Amino acid sequence: MDREAVTPVPYDPLSAQELKMVEDLEGWSRTYGDKRVYVEKVTKPAMSGTIEWVDVFYSAGDAKPVDVSNCDGTNCGQPSLSQDKLVFVKATPE
Repeated sequence: MDREAVTPVPYDPLSAQELKMVEDLEGWSRTYGDKRVYVEKVTKPAMSGTIEWVDVFYSAGDAKPVDVSNCDGTNCGQPSLSQDKLVFVKATPE
């Protein structure tokens, strides 16, 4: 079986546009017609400092995006949408 070569693509981490592209690629953003599922970093203050994790969001048309995972401190990702289900992976808390 042939393996495809992996070619690193450089990007400028100081460029908001290029960083957004990388985050979209890492985050499993998916568009299905006028519906979109994507991941987004969420932060909140804690006694130990700011905590950060990734939640899954759903938007349809012009409606406001909805946080469908509410992972609250645990990373979620790899969203996928079918006709009647939205699924995602929730990481095991450390």
